[in-house]
This record gives sequence, C-alpha cells and structure tokens, in this order.
Amino acid sequence: ASITLENAYEDWTVYHPLDHERIINDHINLHLKKGEIVGIAGLMGAGRTEFAMSLFGHSYGSKISGRILKEGAEISVKTVPSAIANGLAYVSEDRKSLGLNLLMDIRENVTLSSLDKISQKGVLDKEKEVTEAENFRKKMRIKTNSIHQIVSSLSGGNQQKVVLSKWLMTQPDILFLDEPTRGIDVGAKYEIYTIIEEMAANGKAVCLISSELPEILGMCDRIYTMNEGRITGEVSREEADQEVLMKLMTKEQAKNLTDKKEKKLNLKSRAADLFGRYSMVIILAGLLIAFQLMTDGIFWRPLNITNLVLQNSHILVLAAGMLLVVLLGHVDLSVGSVMAFVGAIAGMMMVNRQMNPWVTVIACLAVGGLIGAWQGFWVAYAGIPAFIVTLAGLLMFRGLTQVVLGGQSLAPFPAVFQKMSTGYLPDLSEGSSLHFLTLILGMIITIVLVVGQWRTRNRRKNHLFEVESPAAFLVKAVFTAVVVLGITYIFASYQGYPIILIILGLIVAAYGFLTNKTVAGRQIYATGGNRKAAELSGIK
Repeated sequence: ASITLENAYEDWTVYHPLDHERIINDHINLHLKKGEIVGIAGLMGAGRTEFAMSLFGHSYGSKISGRILKEGAEISVKTVPSAIANGLAYVSEDRKSLGLNLLMDIRENVTLSSLDKISQKGVLDKEKEVTEAENFRKKMRIKTNSIHQIVSSLSGGNQQKVVLSKWLMTQPDILFLDEPTRGIDVGAKYEIYTIIEEMAANGKAVCLISSELPEILGMCDRIYTMNEGRITGEVSREEADQEVLMKLMTKEQAKNLTDKKEKKLNLKSRAADLFGRYSMVIILAGLLIAFQLMTDGIFWRPLNITNLVLQNSHILVLAAGMLLVVLLGHVDLSVGSVMAFVGAIAGMMMVNRQMNPWVTVIACLAVGGLIGAWQGFWVAYAGIPAFIVTLAGLLMFRGLTQVVLGGQSLAPFPAVFQKMSTGYLPDLSEGSSLHFLTLILGMIITIVLVVGQWRTRNRRKNHLFEVESPAAFLVKAVFTAVVVLGITYIFASYQGYPIILIILGLIVAAYGFLTNKTVAGRQIYATGGNRKAAELSGIK
C-alpha cells in the first residue's frame, strides 16, 4: 500500500492471521495528500477494516508486505507505538470494544494514547492532563458535565468524539476513520462531519472508510473502491455517483487475473496450501512409513494390522461417540468410566444372569443413553461446565463399576458376543489364500466412495461453486481407490475384515449422516461454532 503526504501505501499485501496462505488484502496501492479526505468504499467483507488495521501497527494479519511512504520517505509501522510515532491514527469501527475503555472517564480516555505528553519520567502531571482533556472537550463539543464522567454513560455520538479526541491529541498527520458515524444520531453525525472537515482544513490527510455511499459521496475528494481485498477503482468527487461506485465495488478486476495465475503457478504456495488442508493425513502417512521401516516390515503385515484394529476397536468406537461432544466445544472426562460401568452391567447380565446377548446389548445402549442424557441435563440446562459434570461422572461411575463387579472379573462371555469383538466376516470359499468376501466388499466400498465424490463434485459445479480440475479429481479418486483396496488386500490376506471394523464403519457413516444431513447436526455445528449467534438464530 502506499500513502503520499504526499503519502503512499504501495503493494500492501496482508494474509489472514490464522490461515497464513489466505490473502486478505492483495497488492493495494493507495495515495493520500495533505488536506484531502479520501474515501474507501466497499461491501461487507471487502477487506477495508483489515487494510486499515494492518497499516496501523500491523494490528491485523500476518505475513504483511509492502511499503509505506510518508512525504516520499519509507517508514516502518510494525507496532502500534511506531505507527503513532510516525503520525498515524486509527479510529476503529467498534468504539466500545476497540476504541474506548468503558470503565475510565473522559479525561483518562482522551489522554490514553498520549501519556508521554502529560508525564515526566513516568509520573503523570494531573494538572496538565486535566487541561488537555478540557481543551478537547470544548474543541470537540463533547456534551458532558465533567471530564470525569465515565464514558460508558455518554451517548454514542459523544463517545465517538472522545475517541477522535484521543487520536487528535497524538497530533497525527494521517487519520484512518473506520465507520466514524456508525450507531450515532443525525445531529451527532453532522458534528462528526464538521470535525472531519476541520481536520482536513488543518492539513491532516484523512482516509474515510464507510459503507454508507451518501456519506462517502458527500465528504470525500477522491474515492477508492474495494472488493475481495483488492482496489477495483479510483474516482474523483465529480465523477462519482452511487451507480458508478456500486459497479466498482462489485467488479472483478481483470488485471488481478494475472496475479491469480501467478499464484497458481507458485509451487511453494500450492505445497503449503496442500499441507495445510491435509496435514493430519500427511503426518499419519509419514508415521506409518516410519513404523514400517523401524520394524523391518513387520508393522504392515496382515496379522499385525488386524491385531491393532481388534485391540483398539473400543477406542475407535469411543472416538466416534465423542465427535458430537467435541463439536459442541465440550469435553467428556467420564467416557472411560462410563464404558467400564456399562461393560460391567453387560458382564453381569450375560455371565451371571445368562441373559440373551442381543437383549443385553440393547439394554446397555439404553443405560449409556440415560447416562448421557443425565450428564447433558446438568450441562445444557443447569449451566454447569462439562468439565465439572464429567469429572464427577468419572469418579461416580468408576465406583459403581466396582460395586457391580464386586472386585471380580467376569467370564466367559457367550460366543455370539465374542464374535462381535474378535470375529471376522465369513469366507465364500475355502482353501484360498485370499478372503473373497472381503475383496468384494472392498470393491463395493471403493465404488461407493468414488461415485460419492463424483456426485458431490457435480452438485457443487451445478451450484456454481469452485471445484477441483478433472485431473485433480482423478488423482483424488485414484488415491481413494488405492488406499481402500490396499487396506482391503491386507485384511483379505489374513482372515478378512474384522466384524468390529464393519460395526465401526456403520457408526462412522451414521454420525456422518447425522452431522452433515440433519437439522440436529447443523444446529450442533452452529452452537459449537458460535453459541451466541446460534441463539440469535433461534437455536435452543
């Protein structure tokens, strides 16, 4: 970005603070002059606020690049103090969260960014502080009985005047005003407009960011338009009207297509993006290869893979069950103890009472559901943190397990029940080195997954969403087929798919349907992502 005071922001590029490969502002060039009010117009999400905050001490974003020129000389503003020292000021669109300390009075807020001017050797000069604050109260026409009034009790317009006073006291050369009249009445707006014009008349370079086009058109000498983090146009006051600005605000810049192509050709960026998307898969693949090398080829032997599945099947089932808890942003510390308690009940019913295994399974599922509902009641309706509730559950069900078992182990379980946890699919042929039913099932799963990917791609394409290229889809489909068929071959080389793996697959499919295809699943995602927004959307 470039500001010229002639101030210029040149090639200013900002990446998202969390997703370091996502560009928020892309090669922005902007020029300001002394005594001029320059507007930035754009729709919500255009990147206007992010641009201003990134300029002001890198308050937003990561991997920020570009140059800032002030009166022809390059300056560095990597911190807020350095930005203030170089004559920059930023009035946030959210004055209550980012502009004011609502627990402080007017005096303290006005002087907050200029404490060095009212202090000596770290000691505040109270008289000077009062004098400065009182001068700004009169100059900015802040309606209050005293500068000692807490700012939270002021009207929106007067709060905004306090914010402006705070930044004017820093004696800036360049002011970025982000939605300066949002949430204030008409009379206060007129006063703010007058103050902004006085700033420009006093030689300040003012950049006005606003979503109100009449405000932009009425106040600004020149207007930049922004869309998707890029400058899409620059017009003078005489050339501008609402129709022209709206066209530019929704315009895809042709000259940016070259930048997009260059980005696509940037192998480093593409590799980083690929790793960001599939980092867990890549790391897991690396670990599997490492274990294979470290064990001299034993790790991937069919017998070892089958044993790993059988020995860890209960953990995999619990992991699937914990999905909804994690999506809601909670944690369940009692899951192990509940599993032990329900297992003890199952043992008592089948071993001691000789009850039918299928009746026992249904009864145990019902017990587990009641336990979940009981703990969920205290979390959802009583408002007790899940950590506390499930910690209590951990201790309680651990004790109940000992009560049910009486400190003894129970065995043997019925053969039908053991078959569920340690059995395998029956084979269609005898004497073969490969398990044919497993091979057939693996092929069916492969076809279902690839066809599902194809249908998903077509559905997204029909809705004009961005989809991968045919070559990329082919690579993904081939990769899916290789992985599924490779795992299938490993199991088929021993005794076939373990029954518990089939059960786990059905559980995962059921949870996938619940979370992606149902209203309840959408509500769970919404509540976990932002509870307040979900509540305001009518989700209880």
